[in-house]
Amino acid sequence: MDTGVIVLGDVNNGALVKAKGNIIILGNLAGTVHAGSDGNDDCFIIALKMNPVQLRIGKAIASSDENNHNMQIKPEIAYQDDGVVYLDELSREALSELKI
Repeated sequence: MDTGVIVLGDVNNGALVKAKGNIIILGNLAGTVHAGSDGNDDCFIIALKMNPVQLRIGKAIASSDENNHNMQIKPEIAYQDDGVVYLDELSREALSELKI
């Protein structure tokens, strides 16, 4: 996809969502997502419940520990900085620090 993607629902294990822009999931993320698939490192991923198999932002990749299932339902944001993927609770402060 040439732009960002908004998913209204869950992304289940085995599913892949890929976009050149940002990805927002209004549901449970249990699959794989790749924001900034054209190499854009300034993209982000938001999910209401973040429990992915793998996150990719630009060229940075982060994998989930199979034994670390997030039981809390809280919106989170994933972004990358210098090739490292970070996960934070979604807040106004977190959004204001991004280059969007």
